[in-house]
This record gives sequence, C-alpha cells and structure tokens, in this order.
Amino acid sequence: MRVVIPVDGKCELAQRRIPEPKNGDVLIEIYATALNRADTLIRAGKYPGPPSDEPEILGLECAGRISGLPPNGSSLGFRVGDRVMTLLNCGGYAEYVCQDERMLMRVSDSLSLYKAGGIPETWLTSYQLLFWNATVKKGDQVLVHAAASGIGTTAVQLCLGVGAVPYATASSLEKLHTVAALGVDGEHCFSRKGDKPWDECLMEVLKAHNKSGIDTVLDPVGGSYAVQNAKVLGLDSSWVLFGLMGGVAMDFEGAGSPPFLATILRKRIRLMGTTLKTRSLDYKIKLTQDLVEHCSDKWADGTYKPFCDDRQFKLEDAQEAHEYMEANLNVGKLIIVVREDADERALLCGGTPKV
Repeated sequence: MRVVIPVDGKCELAQRRIPEPKNGDVLIEIYATALNRADTLIRAGKYPGPPSDEPEILGLECAGRISGLPPNGSSLGFRVGDRVMTLLNCGGYAEYVCQDERMLMRVSDSLSLYKAGGIPETWLTSYQLLFWNATVKKGDQVLVHAAASGIGTTAVQLCLGVGAVPYATASSLEKLHTVAALGVDGEHCFSRKGDKPWDECLMEVLKAHNKSGIDTVLDPVGGSYAVQNAKVLGLDSSWVLFGLMGGVAMDFEGAGSPPFLATILRKRIRLMGTTLKTRSLDYKIKLTQDLVEHCSDKWADGTYKPFCDDRQFKLEDAQEAHEYMEANLNVGKLIIVVREDADERALLCGGTPKV
C-alpha cells in the first residue's frame, strides 16, 4: 500500500505491507485523512513521533470503510463495509490502517467520508479543551484564538451549541468573515492585524456589555499572546494552552501592562497546558465515547458541520499540503483524499450517492 513518511524533514511516498488486524483491532480502508499542526512538526522532527513499535507513517486521523475484522469478530457489532472515522497515533497518510475498535466513530449516511476525515482530531481536541480541561457552560464568554483553523471553527460551534458566547481572533479579515458565518457576532471578531490591538478592542466590547472579562481562553498561540490573555481574562477564569504557534518567549512586562504573575494571582486565573496525542488509550476511548454522545446526532442533522478548506490534496501531494498549512493559508481543516469515490464525492457536493 502507499504511505507517506517523513524523510529528511520532507513528506515522501513509500510502500508498506497492508497491516493485519489483531484481537480488538479492525482494518480500515482509508478514504480521507487530514492535516494537523502536529503532523508538520513530526515531519520536521520537532514533535514526538509514534512509539517505536509502530510504523513511521504520518497522519493522526482518518475516515473510511472497515475492510477487515478481528480474528474473533467485532465485539461492538462492526461489520465489513461500515463507514467509520477515528483518531490515530499515526498511520493516517496511508491506504489502510489498523485501529482498536473502541476508538471508532460511525459516520452517518448524510456525511461524506471526505469531510469525516477531518473530524476526529479537531473535534476530540476541541471537546477536551472546552469541557474536560475547562468547564464551559451556557452564558460563558469564551475567547478562541486562531478561530478560522480546524480547532477554532469546531470550538466556535461547540460554544454556540451549549449557549456560550464565543469571541474570535484570526490573522485576516477574510478568515474572520468565515468565523462570523458560523454564528459569531461580528462585534466579537478581532484581527491581529487591525488598526488597534485585539485585546484593547475586546476589552471595549466587554465593557460596553457590562462584562468584566473572558471566562475561558483557548490558546494555541502561547508566548506572544500571554500578556494580552492575562489582561482580558476575568476573575476565576480558565486559560487553556494547547499550542505554541507564537513561540515560548513571553514579554512579562509588556508596555503599559501590570506584572504578569501578579495578574494571574490577583484574578485567580487557572492556567493549564494540555495535549491529546500523548494521552493514554483509556483516556482517548472515554473522550471518544463522550464526544459521540454529544455530537453524533448533530453531525447527522447538520447542526454541527465539519468545516474544511475548499482546497483538497492527494496523498502524493502531502508535502505541498504541509507547506500550505505552514503558510497559514487554510481556513478550516485541510483534507487529503486517499481513495477517490463517486458516491463520497456526491455527498461532499450535496448530492445523493447511487444506490
């Protein structure tokens, strides 16, 4: 089978044997996978790759059809041909992958596998950030940085779904238009390239609505936003750090800002760092089950929409896809189509597959 592996900091096509499912595993024929920031870091040797007993194939999620069952059959009622999606430790940039059946999520007949391929990592991460790391609830004010990214567009929808009030930052007005189209109040959208700093604009909006501060910040940026995050957060608030796109260096004494640690202490801000990739299998299984219970019906009826970039890539174009993401050109998830299928393409375009 064709796979993509990292070689000298680049994505390279290679050949591997099709894996065989062991007890508890199923074999999935992959139709689509998707890019994540971690993929680009693993490729560049800047992020822990898969455990040594697993192949060095890139890819942290996929969607496809079950093509092989465990030797003793499925204990969860899965059958060959079932449409599924799943989070992976690695192996998504391939034509086949084996996965523990407890990690599988069924894909509804109304959802194309080409969109489902971008659900697992993004939706599991966003759900974890909002409801397992933080405790977002109805009425909370939630600031989502990089809101036009895969995780950003997902977090915004989950906030709206529970009645929280999302605020958004993005790198361009075009991306903010996309975020606003998801239901975020235009007054709550801030460009980091605007005439005024985003934190000043946000504080003005909060003051106008008699709000003292943000309840939760979802932060994939890190150092370059640290002082501003502390400024806009309110009392007893949560700051969830899940990325370092803005680097690790922090200007603790930014111009006109109070001492950083004093602000954290005075406001009783809970600052937590979190990852998903390095969590235990049991943790991921429980998180998957929780997400399915919360979201499966809403994916099926279109209330929640996996938001994907208009541009798609093929497996052999993985390096180009990585460069596209590293240039911050994507809006939503970037999908890599592994297997072309007319029915899945029809679903993606709003049509009906042939019976």
